[in-house]
Amino acid sequence: DCPYFQNDTQARVQVFSLALVFRIWNQPHYRNGTFQQDLQKNLRNVAIPGTGVPLSLLCLHYNIALAFIIFGYPTLCLCYALYASWKGTDSAI
Repeated sequence: DCPYFQNDTQARVQVFSLALVFRIWNQPHYRNGTFQQDLQKNLRNVAIPGTGVPLSLLCLHYNIALAFIIFGYPTLCLCYALYASWKGTDSAI
């Protein structure tokens, strides 16, 4: 049982869903060969806000996706929070 976020179901579901991506990364998928291939196809038209970088690029390799979740995602959130506080708004983009 997870000792973190004991009283925050939404946070627990978010963390679990991020971890589940890596558990099923190479598993067969009903639309494509693997879950990774399905992510690449589904995320080719979705970009990181304000950058134009398609999320499908992050799905090219397991280690790239893992590094983004561990380092890139928190960094983007920090940058967004700093920008939003600098602009004095909750919506930076």
